[in-house]
Amino acid sequence: MALKAVVTAAGAPGGPCIIKALKSVKERELYVVATDVRRDAAGLYLADKRYIVPMGTDPNYVKAMLSICKSEGAEVVLPLSSMELLALSRSVEEFEKVGAKVLVSNYESVRIALSKHLVYEFLESHGLGDVVPRHRLINTYAELREALEDLGFPEKPVVVKPPASKGQRGFRVLIEGLRDFREIYESKPTDPFMDASTFLRMYRDSGEGRELLVMEYLPGKEFTVDALCLEGEPIVVVPRERVKVVQGISVIARVVRNEELIRITESIIKLLRFSYVINVQFKYGPHGRPKLLEINPRVAGTVCATIEAGANLPYLAMKLALNEDFEVPRVRWGTVFVRYWDHVVLGKPAQRLTTQ
Repeated sequence: MALKAVVTAAGAPGGPCIIKALKSVKERELYVVATDVRRDAAGLYLADKRYIVPMGTDPNYVKAMLSICKSEGAEVVLPLSSMELLALSRSVEEFEKVGAKVLVSNYESVRIALSKHLVYEFLESHGLGDVVPRHRLINTYAELREALEDLGFPEKPVVVKPPASKGQRGFRVLIEGLRDFREIYESKPTDPFMDASTFLRMYRDSGEGRELLVMEYLPGKEFTVDALCLEGEPIVVVPRERVKVVQGISVIARVVRNEELIRITESIIKLLRFSYVINVQFKYGPHGRPKLLEINPRVAGTVCATIEAGANLPYLAMKLALNEDFEVPRVRWGTVFVRYWDHVVLGKPAQRLTTQ
């Protein structure tokens, strides 16, 4: 009998490849039910059944998901969007009553992980302050000016971002003016570098009161670590270098055996008692030490690189939830993953979808 799995946010960057990876499992058949808020989400059309659901922050979201799990006889739920995690982690017992295991960590761990500021505070208070970048949480113009000065601006670039965000929204690297027309002529509109005086003026005029995390700029290599774990015990930890990133998404990644990042990630898992698949992002600072950027307590979009390297973490997480034995996979270190454009044909999506 097929294992019935619900995969949420099927339109997320990793949705299609994760669904393909589940459908390619050889030891059993997987019947995949995909959900998303948008009818044109590509992953919906790679699944066996598809539903349109409310946003993960909508009060009706959990009710809709419970209805889907009940009607489809789902055994596991794999969330792909951070926006759904708080609601799902609060409702684990409700899903278990209809026979579905939600692959999510405990609520408190999720709550902390979704806020960069809370994560930094937590790690600093639990002995991992050396991996936390220099930062300040501000919500006034005066505090913003002070934070920039404390972090060495204008001699050094400074990063600003919301404490909790999605897909690099609000992320900017502040620099002191444009030195040359080439900086405009040779850069794309999506370049994160921004003139600091312009940002300061905008924050003063219309941003006062909005929280911002102001932190040191880290110029070194960037890494993401995919990890499978259960109640604070790491099982598989796979770092990968983000060789090329476009709008916050890895388009070229290399799976590397970085023992330093493996050790730090294992410590984070134990401290926050994470379960199932999580994703931890690091960037190296000017002195060659890794600093934590953020923790995603869910499957990352580029987990497909780790899957291609021999570790199908989403499927193994399902086996964990169902108390099934499995062999720890042997990772093919050095695997290089390159993304390219692809497509699905939707036909008439309105006639092929069920709305919850």
